[in-house]
Amino acid sequence: MGRPLNKKYFGNRNIGTGGNQITGALSNSQNYADDRIGGEGVASISNATVGAIQINDTYKTFPGLTVAVPTLPGGVRATTSVVWEVATVSLAGGTGYTAGTITSITGLDAFGTTDTRFSVTVDGGGVPTFNAFTERGSYTSIDGTGITTWAVVGPAGDGAAQATITFRIKSIGITEEGSGYTAVPALAWSQVNGGTMPSDQTPTLTVDTGAPGTAGNQENAIVIYANTTIPASGTTALVGDIIKQTNTRSYKIKTADGIKVCKLGTDSTPESGGAYLVATATGGTYYVTKLTAHRATLVAKTGDEALDGMSVKWTFGAPSATVVQIENA
Repeated sequence: MGRPLNKKYFGNRNIGTGGNQITGALSNSQNYADDRIGGEGVASISNATVGAIQINDTYKTFPGLTVAVPTLPGGVRATTSVVWEVATVSLAGGTGYTAGTITSITGLDAFGTTDTRFSVTVDGGGVPTFNAFTERGSYTSIDGTGITTWAVVGPAGDGAAQATITFRIKSIGITEEGSGYTAVPALAWSQVNGGTMPSDQTPTLTVDTGAPGTAGNQENAIVIYANTTIPASGTTALVGDIIKQTNTRSYKIKTADGIKVCKLGTDSTPESGGAYLVATATGGTYYVTKLTAHRATLVAKTGDEALDGMSVKWTFGAPSATVVQIENA
């Protein structure tokens, strides 16, 4: 059948988020379903538009950030921890405050890891107005139940001043990198609060940084699409994980629908037992009908069809006019 593919092209040397399923101490609390698959985890998420979220008796909590499920079967969903800080403060009421004093907002300290303070200026009657922050605080959760405005505290003040505040993202941490992502996942906020919602946060995927057999190793694997429905029905091909190669045209594949030996074809909506691989050259894309260690046999899919029917070299790296890139993640 020609020289078979190295198992590294199936992600077989990758260790998942729960540790190695062969040498690890198996337990119900650990996940091993994502061992030996391709894809990546989520390394970081940018802040972009950080928002200005109201917390009060109408909008009582911070919005939650959810990462989409991974693409590959068995992948682990990434999770995040969002830290918030005070974004804006507007003051109303109160007299007798001293100019330039540091003033805090009653109740915020209980939720934050640091105090939330700002400096004030006063008019002739000692009425405070916001001037500048000295600290914005750090908050991971908050309960605005019963809060309309927050009480302002400051030297010589009568305590009657109130603050209306908004919060913004301070940082986004990754609590679980996850696995099995073939592309940057979508993000969703769980609720819409008053004010400006955060937007345009962009995840960055992890990269392969370790030696084979170590947790940092996350080699790219061939991305394959297959119809593994059992019993046979429908023409939907799902992204899958190659378990093993049975010959140059067939593979044992796992998708969300099940595990089945599937044969490569030239149809993006194959019947059960059908699969397809996509290769890209600089002039177009192709279905791969046969794949060996060094060569791919192609049938034109889109583009100039210059390599139609040919057997050419393939790579996971950048393609050229005569060397194709096999879709991988």
